[in-house]
Amino acid sequence: MSEPRKGWEGEIRIATSEGGLATAPAVAHVQSGSVDFANNVEAAYQLGSRDPQALKEGLIEITMSLEKRYFDWVIAGYAGVGSTGALTEYYIGIYPEKYGSGKRKLVLGPVKFDSWGLSFGVDEYTDEAVEVVAKVISVGTIA
Repeated sequence: MSEPRKGWEGEIRIATSEGGLATAPAVAHVQSGSVDFANNVEAAYQLGSRDPQALKEGLIEITMSLEKRYFDWVIAGYAGVGSTGALTEYYIGIYPEKYGSGKRKLVLGPVKFDSWGLSFGVDEYTDEAVEVVAKVISVGTIA
């Protein structure tokens, strides 16, 4: 049985195809991130009853937030900052034990980068943050 994770010791990789994640570099200087999966389940009630008659699945939402120290404009480029037109679809690989054969993986994709922000202050680090929306999420191990 593996040890619980404290802090981040893994890798996050971004590529234009799922196969490209194998050779993509790890995103450097990640400060925090989160992946959320929501089924948006709602209770369906009948008039006059306090008990739900059914539980109905709603629209599935898969999102990811990522914050990293600013060193370059790489993340901004994924989000299409400074350009207009259609956004490129990407795949994001999250590897809690780093990338390697037999290790766990979580792959989001295809995804599009929804929003990007840059935060800075006189005595603070400059950070950039992105929000990502995904079509599919898969969990497994690296072959």
